[in-house]
Amino acid sequence: MSQPNGTENLTLPILYRDKTDPNTFYEAAWGRVFNERRDTSRKPLAVVFASRPEHVTAAIELAKTQGCRVSVRSGGHSWAAWSVRDEAILIDLGQMNEIYYDEESQIVSCSPSTTGRVINKFLNAKGRVFPGGHCPDVGLGGFLLQGGMGWNCKNWGWACEHIVSIDVVSADGQELRCSENEDSDLFWAARGSGPADSSMEIVCVSRCSPITGEIEIIAGFTAFAANMSEAEAALKPIHESRPSGALAELFCLENNLAWQYDHQSAANPPNHRYCSENAYLRNEADVASVLEVAFTTLPSKKAFSLYFAMNPTSRRALPDMALSMQSDHYFALYTVWEDAADDERCTRWVHDIMRDVERHSVGSYLGDADFQQRRTKFWSEENGERLGEIQDDYGPTLDQMISSSSELDFIDKLITILKDASTTLRVPLLIQELDEYAESRESEIEAISLPEQQGLLDSVEQLQKIQEEIATLSRDILEISQSIQSSTEKAAEKMQRLVDVSGVRRNTRDASNALRGSLEILYAANYAYDLIHSKKKYLAALKSLEDLQKEHLIPSIQSKYGPHQQLASAVQKSIATCQRAISEATMADLNTWLFRIRETSQFLGEVAFRQTELRRIRQRKRSEENQLMTNFKLNSAIELVLDETEQFDILDNEELHIDFTPLFECMHVHETLGQSDKFRIEYSATRQRQKDLFSLASVNLTDADDESSLSSLLEGIAGFAIIEMATLHRAPQLRSTVDVEELWDSMCQMMIQLTTKALDGVTDPKVLLKTKGYMALFIQTMEGWGYSVSTLDSFLVKLFEKYAELLQQRIATTDDYMPMEIRTLDEYEKVVAVCWFIYDESSELRFPCAMPFSRMYPLLCIDIRNLINQFYFFTEDYFPRAKIIDDELQKALDRLLKVACTSLIARLSSQYLSQVVQILINLEFFEKACQELEKFLSSSSARGPVALSATEQFRNETKTAEKRVFELINSKIDDLVDTAEYDWAAVNTSPEPSNYIQMLRRYLSTIMSSILLRLPQTNVFKALPLSPEVQRINANGVAALAQDVQYLRDYVDGLENGPMLKENLDELQQTVDLMQSDNHEEFFDSSTRNKKYGRVDVMNGLILLEKSKPDWRYG
Repeated sequence: MSQPNGTENLTLPILYRDKTDPNTFYEAAWGRVFNERRDTSRKPLAVVFASRPEHVTAAIELAKTQGCRVSVRSGGHSWAAWSVRDEAILIDLGQMNEIYYDEESQIVSCSPSTTGRVINKFLNAKGRVFPGGHCPDVGLGGFLLQGGMGWNCKNWGWACEHIVSIDVVSADGQELRCSENEDSDLFWAARGSGPADSSMEIVCVSRCSPITGEIEIIAGFTAFAANMSEAEAALKPIHESRPSGALAELFCLENNLAWQYDHQSAANPPNHRYCSENAYLRNEADVASVLEVAFTTLPSKKAFSLYFAMNPTSRRALPDMALSMQSDHYFALYTVWEDAADDERCTRWVHDIMRDVERHSVGSYLGDADFQQRRTKFWSEENGERLGEIQDDYGPTLDQMISSSSELDFIDKLITILKDASTTLRVPLLIQELDEYAESRESEIEAISLPEQQGLLDSVEQLQKIQEEIATLSRDILEISQSIQSSTEKAAEKMQRLVDVSGVRRNTRDASNALRGSLEILYAANYAYDLIHSKKKYLAALKSLEDLQKEHLIPSIQSKYGPHQQLASAVQKSIATCQRAISEATMADLNTWLFRIRETSQFLGEVAFRQTELRRIRQRKRSEENQLMTNFKLNSAIELVLDETEQFDILDNEELHIDFTPLFECMHVHETLGQSDKFRIEYSATRQRQKDLFSLASVNLTDADDESSLSSLLEGIAGFAIIEMATLHRAPQLRSTVDVEELWDSMCQMMIQLTTKALDGVTDPKVLLKTKGYMALFIQTMEGWGYSVSTLDSFLVKLFEKYAELLQQRIATTDDYMPMEIRTLDEYEKVVAVCWFIYDESSELRFPCAMPFSRMYPLLCIDIRNLINQFYFFTEDYFPRAKIIDDELQKALDRLLKVACTSLIARLSSQYLSQVVQILINLEFFEKACQELEKFLSSSSARGPVALSATEQFRNETKTAEKRVFELINSKIDDLVDTAEYDWAAVNTSPEPSNYIQMLRRYLSTIMSSILLRLPQTNVFKALPLSPEVQRINANGVAALAQDVQYLRDYVDGLENGPMLKENLDELQQTVDLMQSDNHEEFFDSSTRNKKYGRVDVMNGLILLEKSKPDWRYG
């Protein structure tokens, strides 16, 4: 196209169809069309992006030069996309968006592309409002041309009624200001003519209403008011008269026009497909059944129907303007959907509804009409005729057509006028104008035919001459006609050739289209294959295959005689192969991922164990800082909350990163292919096989070089289980809780079997202690991931029982049954520290010295203390059943002590008195040790006092040992007496005693001063009155005790070393004297007490005085 005359210096922003990239031109022609349901067969010649009036004028001149039509777009919101016409020049006014406001006249001027939301946002700041379209993106140009059914239309009137003037560009390229006083016809037509307007609006000048004006109410009970009090007053009658039973009520909810626009935008969403129709209805009763179907059978969720009463024309006559079609009742359909596949269904629904509505219709409103559905009236007959006259006045005229310079030009213009007349319903007007033109031409001919008579005669003569010449010319014309006929035949032949060429061209074009379609199919197929094999984008490949089927293959296959049917069928058969290839490729990637995960599981478990150990350290630190924290173990709720500050993702950190993308991609691919169940079964089987690989592992606890085998196994199982739990959380549709728990139980049983088998050859308790440490770390780690550890807890108990058994086997019970010799003070302190032995710190020790017990006692005490410590070492960090530890420890101590007791009693058969006495001493020390152990176990047990059965056994066996001591002494005395030899007939008497008497005395002296002195001192007499069972002692009881003590003293006086032995009875004698004393106050005087009662223990003395105090009940 060439630049129009007079616009050479103007740069016209234009895109030509033939000179622009198809996608760019499509966006220019259709990009601003609101309705996504587009007839893309309409292709304008060019698009002009007008930003100034000069651009509009230049575009019209260009259209006149090229002999083509003009279409105009302001907002692009018409449902039928009127602005896009085939073979026309589209003038897009989207860049003309100026707004001006005159404060004095309160008049607003704006460009046609200005939307209702924009102008009202501008006016609201000035306290004004304009009744623009409900949908916020409607341009005012097209909105006002259609009449403008806007905000509060029933009270404020149609939006076009507010127009004061318009600036237009006419069909001949003139810029005009139109109002009621200037170019009033165009001003009249601009208000309601729609696309039939003969001019193009470039500026709209309108009145606007104050926001604080009269309170008016529209349907929906929305009050346009200045403040809340006015709104409440307006809505109060409606609120008070509302029917009961509403599910929810909102009274006087404050909003504004911006909120209303947002609400309307949600009802008319962009990027959707629309089909809209409407009708003004007569007041007929049977229309209700038709409307019921329209409201109850909506074809989509976003579709809606409207029915409301307009302001009846009988109450308020419309101003004199093109807009004239209106009745008391208005009905409209708005069908909204997204998928192009629903086009036929949704448009068919609108067609069927409007077919039934048509018999009740008197016409339609241009703004909601779609000419693709039906044709109806948009103006009254009178206004329609006037609109046609205005189009004649301002559009191309018949005179211009007839005065064309050539016959071809005449025919072109005639065709254009006939086509416009048929599309705009103006055929009668065109016929009338043609008739008037014929009459005017006949009048001119008659005026020419009335000259004077003479002139007529002269003309007749001349006519005769002319006739002769005509005859001559006729002959010439005949010859010419023959020549023309010959030329015509040649032309016909050429025309036939042209037809043939046109056929070839058409076939070539069809073949080219077929080839282009085939190439599109092949390109889409190759693109999908490239995504599969080169780019490894399997989900995108599946989507590409799906699009290939929907957009190309299925339509081509369904078209039985289509040019691509065979190719589409062949490609369609390969779709299943491609899908299978995608499935196999994703499974291969998944298997690779699973192999890597299997190899990484041990390291994942190692990282998890390290994190658990760090949590242990942090919990110990908290326990040291706050004693209350000792009550909360690892994985308790308190510990988990306190440890939340330590952010660490076990699956994504500096050491390790587990990427689940291959799993998710494979899962989504199989879900898209409808193979979710098959994939779930295959994945579960693969994980089961990987789990079974753990059973091939070997656990060796006896070889120091292979002691890490158990920790490696536990780390691998932990990593495997963590991956399973993470998969469960991320893809619950793939892994169920039951599957994961069954897998976990199976791994635990397998691990326990391997570990139990390895324990058979273990003899070192330290190995079991280390094994328990691994198990505790494993249990605490997996408990933190939500796994059940009851089976593992039971295994720990069995491990503990094995540990206790090994500890007892390592305790030795051999002895030399001799007093233990101590050579140094350091050695003495060590022995005293490990034994339950009460010694006199004030006594002077001389080294070397002998202890009363043999070396068996301190050695066994050491073993007992080690046993206790090692038992509780086993419970460090984690052991779920503390009661079992207490029970097992008590049993172990009982078994150990009973074994020691049995070994001692077994030696009582010895004939060596010194050994038997040593056994007796050892038994008494062991009995004391049992009592101390009972106190210790009772203090740490939750069950209360603990009694060792070994205590009673030692007590009983002590009496047995005592009997054995006296048996040996009596036996020795009898043996010595049996050696006595008297000479009853002797002549002389011997000056010396008998040998056996001397040997017996030496024997008794020896055992009394050596062996029997090693027996521990006993306070049996002193303990009698101190017994808790004795509550009171009277004077007769004290006298009886004093008599027995005196008898004992008399017996000791008769012994050889009686005075020395009597010293041992001093404490007992002073105790009896204290109890018989009448002056008890002497005991409380320290000087007197030291003289008379120095051997009596102060605390024992107080107890005895309290028991012997006189009482009225005893006289």
